[in-house]
Amino acid sequence: MQQLRTATAALHQATEMLPLMQQLGCAEHLATAYPRYLSAQYKLYRALEPLLYARCTPTTRIALGVQPKWSALAADLATLDIAPPPPAVVPLLIVDEPTAVGGLYVLEGATLGGQVIARQMRALNAELPLRFLECGAAQPNWRQFGIGMSNYVSAHPGCEAVIVAGAQAVFAWIYDTLAKVTP
Repeated sequence: MQQLRTATAALHQATEMLPLMQQLGCAEHLATAYPRYLSAQYKLYRALEPLLYARCTPTTRIALGVQPKWSALAADLATLDIAPPPPAVVPLLIVDEPTAVGGLYVLEGATLGGQVIARQMRALNAELPLRFLECGAAQPNWRQFGIGMSNYVSAHPGCEAVIVAGAQAVFAWIYDTLAKVTP
């Protein structure tokens, strides 16, 4: 997990600095930024989650404690009376299970971060639908994901580099996609 954290740190920091992400914490921009954020996340998750889950065995998904989140995004968009956008087009990033496990690391890390963002946004506007950002609170925690990751690596010797490359590729695609959202 530390190797993944280190390998994706620059992408994580760059994503947090995107104008859209910065506007989520600003009361004056929240009304316009949050719908754009939800739409962008929906496009990402609706395209990416099925690919990641399809590459992983049910045993791996259960061990990692991952569950789809795009339906929570759809519910938040519906609450705001916004039609879900079409899924993004994902380049051929997810070629095998270790790559998908790296991608799941990115999405589960975003789930953990979403809980922090949800608290900040709730303080700015208690009326916002936050199912997506808060969905991690009802799911297995980050620690379980870390244990599942450690067990996966132990059971698949030599897969670490592929997992890291998968995490970096997925994170870079997410960053590029979010960077195109006009502030």
